[in-house]
Amino acid sequence: MNRVIEYTKSLAEPFQRYVDIGWSELTYDFDLLNIYDREQSYLDWYNELKKCSLGYQISVLNFLLSEFDGSKSEYDFVTKLNSRISDNFDLLKRFNNKWFDEDAPLFKGLDFGYYDKADEIIESTENEDGIRLQVKFEDGSLMKFLDDNDQICSYYILESEFEDFEREVESFIKLFG
Repeated sequence: MNRVIEYTKSLAEPFQRYVDIGWSELTYDFDLLNIYDREQSYLDWYNELKKCSLGYQISVLNFLLSEFDGSKSEYDFVTKLNSRISDNFDLLKRFNNKWFDEDAPLFKGLDFGYYDKADEIIESTENEDGIRLQVKFEDGSLMKFLDDNDQICSYYILESEFEDFEREVESFIKLFG
């Protein structure tokens, strides 16, 4: 079961429910992506990718498409990866452009995938255990936490779009298998 939060841009608007899909700052986080590890097998990489959060998976896809040049490689791993991308490039690119800005790795859903978002909190309501129940940001937006997890840094998808999004990501990840 994925974590759900409620979010609104202002108190004048109703709260909407969002599903936390996870995230990854790939500029620093190459531990799974690891395409530069020539010892890793393609199958091992693919099996690990399938275990990751949806946010991590789409971040990897976004990174791979931004780096893809279709060239041949002396490394089997890179050759297989390039082949999967090349065979499905238009389909993958359409999906990627639906969820990420074309010119930057900015997620088009609710993108709180950066650590300093917590620095923008101007007001916080906590329970008796010190867990935040709601936060208000400098821009007037509010986030409600519906469980004991008050982590902010992540990507979020509207709950009404989540099932289709999840199916779509799973089908694209299978293209790499």
